[in-house]
Amino acid sequence: MTKSTLHFLFFILLFGGLFSCTDDDSKGKEDYSHGTLVLHEGLFQTGTGTVSFVGDTGAVSNRIFELENNGQILGNILQSATVVGDLAYLVVNNANKIVIVNRYSFKYEGEITGLKQPQYAYAKGNKLYVSQWGIGGDGSGVAIVNLSTKLIEKTILIAGGPQHMIAFNNELFIGLSGGFSKDNQVVELDLNADTILRSQTVDDVPNQMQIVDGKIWLLCSGYYDFVNPDQSSKGGIYVYQNGIWTKKLALEQGGKSLEADAINRELFTVGSLGLVKYSIDNNSITQLMPGYFYGVGFNVLTQQIWVADAKNFSSPGYVLVLNRQGDLLDTHQVDIIPNGFIFN
Repeated sequence: MTKSTLHFLFFILLFGGLFSCTDDDSKGKEDYSHGTLVLHEGLFQTGTGTVSFVGDTGAVSNRIFELENNGQILGNILQSATVVGDLAYLVVNNANKIVIVNRYSFKYEGEITGLKQPQYAYAKGNKLYVSQWGIGGDGSGVAIVNLSTKLIEKTILIAGGPQHMIAFNNELFIGLSGGFSKDNQVVELDLNADTILRSQTVDDVPNQMQIVDGKIWLLCSGYYDFVNPDQSSKGGIYVYQNGIWTKKLALEQGGKSLEADAINRELFTVGSLGLVKYSIDNNSITQLMPGYFYGVGFNVLTQQIWVADAKNFSSPGYVLVLNRQGDLLDTHQVDIIPNGFIFN
């Protein structure tokens, strides 16, 4: 073998190895395209938010962000996530940032910093609207981020602990939960002008919203006053149509998370009665499973309900998988304080 041949083979091996490593890195160690991503808050202050993956076969992989990104952590606390195409925007509350990943490989794609206690995000075009509570009374409102530059271009100041948001008829509806206290307003934001249109009063702590049959359905959690229990308030389910919020049903305090099965005109939530199903047609609730749960999701394709059980909030939690009738199909141990789901 000649010296020139050896040099040629050396370069082939070198560049082939480089391109091979680059390709493998971009694909990730695992494929997360067929299954469910489980979001976890992690231990308050001392821990980090994490994400688990439950494959369609039932196999569970924990802490996949660290696995795919050389041990990098998300930060404290993973509050929520918004999916835009192949990307997932992970809202990390106490770290005051949003971490961007590919939802199928979970490779890091960048982050948005400079936020102030972010809660939820909504994307329209090249803008990302982020609700945030602010820090020390400063910055409470909705931050508008340019998705190309990942920079905050504007903050619309709104007091009252902006929480979950939903878009409807080119308006952004923002529930004001009160932050660490309580509030009872839903603010409407013009998505063309990025200006506030008005607000309306509902029950205390408007939490999450869903759209079914061209109407917005809202869960209000109600408020429990630990100092003066007689000042506590109940929650409820509201519907928005023709420009007005109307209360449909009263609920006990503590309702959390709201998911919709638009096909069967049902809503799912968790609260003092455990997992319950609300029938839009009958205006009634049915208890599907008693217990204290921390989040709920609904997989439209499989027609399955996923429930987050945080257990003691300091050790690994569980997710329960049920059918629409409330029959338990499967249980998976995951990570600390599961609170939400992305169905890939």
